[in-house]
Amino acid sequence: MISDWELVTQESVNQYGALTGDEQWIHVNTERAKKEMPLTGTIAHGLFVISLFPKWLRGMSFPIVTSATKSLNYGFDKIRFITPIPVGSRVRGHFKIKSTETNNNITKVIYAVTVEIENQQKPAIVAESIIQYTS
Repeated sequence: MISDWELVTQESVNQYGALTGDEQWIHVNTERAKKEMPLTGTIAHGLFVISLFPKWLRGMSFPIVTSATKSLNYGFDKIRFITPIPVGSRVRGHFKIKSTETNNNITKVIYAVTVEIENQQKPAIVAESIIQYTS
């Protein structure tokens, strides 16, 4: 399943940086980024984009998701930041169920996730996200 496109704005990147204390110049200093990173300008925090996964998953209709009464982020087995995401880009997540394991009314789902940047060949992020569902 594929999420809707999400516009990565400088405002959202700045807010994420302020909230987390990650205000490294490559994310929030547009003037310096124009000079030192002229091909991209400022770039999104990889963890900011990963924080969009729950929002994206809520919009999807995997049978296990729609029948669950509760979900819990269980973590990640793998996260790789492949390509920087320039601020102003649109991104979306591709989610595939890699595996499921059910035990005592709890289903653990491992999603293979690829984050795509609009009009780019290489993915921005590849990850394995684990969500635990109770039905």
